[in-house]
Amino acid sequence: MIVKMKKVVVISLEHHREATLEKLQDIGVLHVQPVEKPVTNNAGTVAGELKKVRSCFIALEEFGDYSTTKKAPVSPEKCVEEVNALEEKRKQLSESLLQLREQIEDLKVWGEFQPERIRDLKNKGIFVKLYRCPKEEVPELPEGCAMRELLRTKTKTAFAVVSREDFLLAIPEVKLPEVSPAELSKRAENLEAEIDKIKTEISGYTSSINKLKDYKQKLEEDFDRAAAEDQLSKVGNLIYLQGFVPEGMVEAIEACAKKEGWALSIEAPSKEDFVPTLIKYPKFIKPIKVVFDFIDTFPGYKERDVSALFYLFFSGFYAMLISDAGYGAVFLIATIAVHIWKGKKIPKAPLYLMYVLNICTIIWGIISGSYFGCTMPESVFLSKLVLIENDSPNFINLMLRICFIIAGVHLTLAHLWNGLVELPSLKAIGQLGWIMVLWGAFFLVNMLLLGTPYPKFMIYISITGFVFIVLFSGYFKDPLGLVQLPNTLISCFADIISYMRLFAVAYATLKLAEAFNSIALQMGMNSILLGFVSALILIVGHSLNMALGVLSVLVHGLRLNMLEFSGHLGQEWSGEKYNPLKRILKKEKL
Repeated sequence: MIVKMKKVVVISLEHHREATLEKLQDIGVLHVQPVEKPVTNNAGTVAGELKKVRSCFIALEEFGDYSTTKKAPVSPEKCVEEVNALEEKRKQLSESLLQLREQIEDLKVWGEFQPERIRDLKNKGIFVKLYRCPKEEVPELPEGCAMRELLRTKTKTAFAVVSREDFLLAIPEVKLPEVSPAELSKRAENLEAEIDKIKTEISGYTSSINKLKDYKQKLEEDFDRAAAEDQLSKVGNLIYLQGFVPEGMVEAIEACAKKEGWALSIEAPSKEDFVPTLIKYPKFIKPIKVVFDFIDTFPGYKERDVSALFYLFFSGFYAMLISDAGYGAVFLIATIAVHIWKGKKIPKAPLYLMYVLNICTIIWGIISGSYFGCTMPESVFLSKLVLIENDSPNFINLMLRICFIIAGVHLTLAHLWNGLVELPSLKAIGQLGWIMVLWGAFFLVNMLLLGTPYPKFMIYISITGFVFIVLFSGYFKDPLGLVQLPNTLISCFADIISYMRLFAVAYATLKLAEAFNSIALQMGMNSILLGFVSALILIVGHSLNMALGVLSVLVHGLRLNMLEFSGHLGQEWSGEKYNPLKRILKKEKL
């Protein structure tokens, strides 16, 4: 449910500016209304310091375990300054080391030599020059020159040319290094040792990481307060700040205003206001919040909360796309292990979401009879629960039919919801028309792709639906929409076909699993080595297949909800998450 908001303006005295902002942070309910104003120097300074702190965290996370020797804890400011200085030096040395290694690799073709000796020979009248080029481009040598080929490959050749007279060839000369390759390798070793020493020094600062976390959170609070200060407007000796507060939290800001002597203006948001979105999830739906937070997408304030339907269908899409009881069991065991191992330290919602998704996957895998790409023998009880046999001749037709039925139901729910919202307006009849046209498209898809005869009564239903759409969906008031109506009708057909992806990906997953099983079976178990290779093929192959399955969920499972369903619902996902000005640290830590 999308929580109703109130538009609130807080008015205070100008010399109480900082105190007002701090009190608003204490309450933690006001989402500050953004306005087009430049960031103040104060906010810019805090943002710069935050960037340094985050860079320090990255370095500590990367090299925190590099050494077991820890320094005595230091102040967060000193930790940030010294770690960032060390990290900057390490990056410079790493860049120098990379260039040095490239130079050493480039010189390998010439073996070990002393560049100064070549320069001494030049002073004595003997000229030695090094060249490298495609073998077909080796030029003719001037008179008195001798060539010694040092390396030849299919495409290139490297050679040295010696003469008692100075000479020029038609190809560029290889530039000699200042020192020998051995000296360059020694320099590279010294750089590596210096970089290792810096990593060890950085690792020693992990003893200060708890203080650094508190410091980072304090800076984030300071930045929020400074950014909110940018939104303050001034009239004479008064300042005012505008934002949004959930209806149920207005009393908190009213009580604080009474205590602090603020003036408040509280009113319903206007049509022009861009209101943040706060969704109150029922307990059994709350795990799906993880997905919305992950993709950082939220419905607009005036749109609808589709989290329940999203959760229901996303769980089904996840199960169908993974489509293997064995894979679901592996994911479920991994979830249980993480819950037992880190359950007290990590949020519960992602774990509960994975429980639901993977239990659904196991159920679908049992129904379709797939266990790591294999089927259970008939003597096993689980084989009696199979409703969709993946080795039957009608498997593809049956799966496609299921996908199209899911499409019809999913998109029908979108238009049904639209119709209920439109009641008692006649536009609700227009939504009924869309449902009739949608099912006409469903039977057309079945006829064209599955060869199912098109029911004659659906012709009349589809025509009636089209008439309802034209008469009751407001197209007479929108001529441009009427022109685009044919494309919109065709999109119904395309959207139903789009649900084929559920079968296509699942079928690819099944065939890939079968392929890895077949390769491992062909390798056999006739020796320890062959058994090891077969096991490795199975582990790597099925791990890759599971990873691809999860990736397909992120692509296809989200798409069907965010595009096809949302398109028919008219949902634009244009919302901004409710993010009030608040404290992160407890006061005693500040």
